[in-house]
Amino acid sequence: MDIGSNNYNVRITVQLSILITVLGTALFSLTDGTSNPLFPFSAELMLTTQLLAFLVALPLVQIPIKGLSAMGLLMWVFLFTLSMASVLWGASPFLSLQRTLLVFVPSIFLFLLTVSDNNPIETFWKVARGLIIFGVLLSMIGIVLYIFGTTIITKFGRMQVMKIGGLQLQQSLIGVSPLLRISSLTGNPNSLASWLMITLNLTVAQWLANRLSRFKFILLFGVQVIALLLTFSRAGIGATIIIMGLLYVLSACKRSRQLQRTAVLVLLLFVSIFILSYLVELSPALKNRLMVGLSGRGPAWYLAWNEFIQRPLTGVGFGISYETILEDAGLAITTHNLFLGLLSELGIVGFLLVFVIWLLGFLGSYYMVKNAKKNFNNTQYDEIVIGGFIISVLTGLVVHQFFEFGLLRYDFRTLYWAYLVSIPLNPVFYNNEIWS
Repeated sequence: MDIGSNNYNVRITVQLSILITVLGTALFSLTDGTSNPLFPFSAELMLTTQLLAFLVALPLVQIPIKGLSAMGLLMWVFLFTLSMASVLWGASPFLSLQRTLLVFVPSIFLFLLTVSDNNPIETFWKVARGLIIFGVLLSMIGIVLYIFGTTIITKFGRMQVMKIGGLQLQQSLIGVSPLLRISSLTGNPNSLASWLMITLNLTVAQWLANRLSRFKFILLFGVQVIALLLTFSRAGIGATIIIMGLLYVLSACKRSRQLQRTAVLVLLLFVSIFILSYLVELSPALKNRLMVGLSGRGPAWYLAWNEFIQRPLTGVGFGISYETILEDAGLAITTHNLFLGLLSELGIVGFLLVFVIWLLGFLGSYYMVKNAKKNFNNTQYDEIVIGGFIISVLTGLVVHQFFEFGLLRYDFRTLYWAYLVSIPLNPVFYNNEIWS
């Protein structure tokens, strides 16, 4: 067989496996507007998609044995091993085992696929296009239901429903009129905001890389911004702004250009604060939404921290902080803080392992951008934008996950985070470098 043809087949197979894994997980994560999945047997379908996609590409997967990719794999294996061990002392061993396997097996499989990809730049943009379409559709459904949907009261709370032929769309509404918060097909406004936090900034990244015309950018960007604002999610909106600002600065090739963009962002920040202050004074409802406290997170944070103090090395077991710590206390919410949740579930060792994986994503992206700037051209500019995007998202997630606990759960966000920290560890970025 021709070597070029063989390399092409390898690249396409691995690339398709990554696309199917990421986009399939996104699709099967949707709900019907309540807590029920949009697709029957969605958890089983999601897992089947993830496993089959990996098995198809398995003969082409290259196990990393050196450099940053090897360090990344080692950290994932250590974290998985610790989580498995925590089953032994957890109060709900079967539940902890189930969640450990569901979270870490697909994540490690996706890591191996990503570091085996011969063209991670091309794959990133293909995944980005799929997710942008996904985010725009979610936004349009949420906005259309908000404007044209019929509001009804159900056992799940306030819902908006609209029938189009034989198809019925619905979304849950949370909050107090007139600031009703949309959720589209995610079941919760904060979940929708966390989706748009990614897809909106992918739209910006494509525009910065000259992969979107101005008209398309304005259209796609505008629809998602409207939907994001209608979620009234403080953590989601705040993290989105942080990511977007960092991406705008980091995508500049020259230091002088970065300083100019920073100055523009500082000016926009002051203008935005002034406008927001004015709107808050005009709208008591908006003021109440912005000034409300932690929305019940305080007691959950206290209990999680107290549990960590009692078991600083072992934790209560992976994935069961709600059942072990919060449920008995009568709380109806999860920890809503990734870092306290990790400390309470896996102790300080588990927390440090996740921190190192996060840090490797930062470090790999930094070297990815640095190497691209040494010999700048269009291909390298893609690497600069993608490296800047990964750094920006990983930074924004630190803020976002201080108020949420979406990572390290069987969810699209966990898988996409695993994908992002894997991309800059791919050996193709470090040929003839110390990290290779």
